[in-house]
Formats: sequence, structure tokens, C-alpha cells
Amino acid sequence: MTCVGFCLNVITGAIEGKSYILHEEWELPDHEKDDYFQEHMDSLMNSIPVEKRAFLKKNQRRIYPIDYFTSSFVNEIPISKKSIDELNPLVEQAIKDEVVKD
Repeated sequence: MTCVGFCLNVITGAIEGKSYILHEEWELPDHEKDDYFQEHMDSLMNSIPVEKRAFLKKNQRRIYPIDYFTSSFVNEIPISKKSIDELNPLVEQAIKDEVVKD
């Protein structure tokens, strides 16, 4: 689990079982799998039965820190990827503007 995954689980627990974010809308394309991730995934795959491996591979997701941060600006829960994608450019620009200001 990533830091974002941990934080999302804590929030989901705090809102008592309702989904905070529609995580199934995110994917993890092969080009985004770095060596560290792939090494841990391979280790996990070797430790589980063969029949469960396809399910895990199909359901790999990654919600990036910028997506998690942007979720704080969305009022409607559960939060969709579309709502995050619409706000991300504005949030990223605001962060860049703040960094340049300093």
C-alpha cells in the first residue's frame, strides 16, 4: 500500500464505510510500474495461489498524491476520477504559482 492508499483507508474508516473515492476508476498502466513496484508485485505474486494472480494484476490501481490532495477540494462523496481530473490542472497551477512566489 502506498501512503495515499493508507490515507484513503483512514478517511474511509472515518466516514464509516462509505467510499471516499471511487478507486476503481483509477488504473495502473504498465508504463507507470517502476522497478520498486514491480519487484514487490512479483514477490506478492509468488506468494499467492495461481488462480488469484490474474485478479490482482487486473485490479492494480494507483492514485497519485496530487489526486489525493485535489480530492480535498471536491465536495461530493464518493469522489470520481473525472472530478479530480477536472480540478488537477488548477491545483497544479496554484502550487506552481505559490512556489514561484517564494
